[in-house]
Amino acid sequence: MGNNWIIDVLDDLQVFARLNDLPSFAGQLEAARAAAIDDIAARRRAGQGATHPARDDAATFAANARARPGP
Repeated sequence: MGNNWIIDVLDDLQVFARLNDLPSFAGQLEAARAAAIDDIAARRRAGQGATHPARDDAATFAANARARPGP
């Protein structure tokens, strides 16, 4: 699992913000999601926090996380 759970939490919060007409908050959450993706990928590139480095490397994580549509 590693740090991937935070992306799901941010997605859930963004859904909440959109459903409750909080566009500024939703935008900030999108920025936070992008920052989390970048930070997690950087940690994996540095060899920190990768739970399965052979099959879940930093480039794969970043590509998958960015390709997955936000809420």
